[in-house]
Amino acid sequence: MENKKDVFYLAGYDPRSYRYYYALLKRNLYKQNYLNGLNLSISPCSQKNEIPCCVIVGEESQVNYHFLQWDSVVKKYWAKSLCDFVFDFAYFLRTYIFSGIFRVFAKESKTQLIAGLYPIVYFCLSYAVSFVGIFYLFQMLESWNLAVAILCVLVCLWSVTKVILYLGRNLQYFGFLTFMCFAQNMLRAKLQNLKLSSTSLAM
Repeated sequence: MENKKDVFYLAGYDPRSYRYYYALLKRNLYKQNYLNGLNLSISPCSQKNEIPCCVIVGEESQVNYHFLQWDSVVKKYWAKSLCDFVFDFAYFLRTYIFSGIFRVFAKESKTQLIAGLYPIVYFCLSYAVSFVGIFYLFQMLESWNLAVAILCVLVCLWSVTKVILYLGRNLQYFGFLTFMCFAQNMLRAKLQNLKLSSTSLAM
C-alpha cells in the first residue's frame, strides 16, 4: 500500500449521528465506483477510542475516515450554570449583534444568519411566554397572600430558567453561541501561551 492517510470529518450543527454521514459516504462511494470505474471498498464503521471510523481502500491507497462531532469537542466547555450562560450570552450579543457582523451574514448566507439568531429568538420567546404565565399566576395568588405570590414567582423563574437552559442545550439552540464562546476561549488560551512563550524566550 503506497499511500495511507487519515481524514477527519467534522459535522456541523446537525443533530444526526455519524451513522447518517457514514451511509451518505458509502452511497456516494458506490456511485463514484460506477461513474468513474473505480474499485474502492469501504469497511463497516467501528468506534476505536470512542471516535467512529471506517476504512476506504483503493488499488494504491488507504484512507482512515474519522467522524468527529463538534459538540463532543466543545461539550466540556459549555456553560454549566446560569452565571456562565449570562456571560456567554453577553459575549455573544457583543460579538454577533453589536459588532454588526450579523450584517455580513445577512448578505453572504441567510442560513448562517438564522443559525446565529437561534439563541436570541429562543431565549426571548421562551422568557416572554414564561413571564406571561408567571404574571397571571401572581395576579391569582396576590389577592390571597402576597408573600406566597412572590415566593411562587421566584420559584417559577428559577424553574423556567433551568428548563430553558436544559432544552436550549439539548435541542442545539445554543449551538452557535456555544461554538463562538468556545472559539474565543481557545483563542485566549493560545494568546496566553504565546505570551508565555515570548516571555520565556526574552528571558
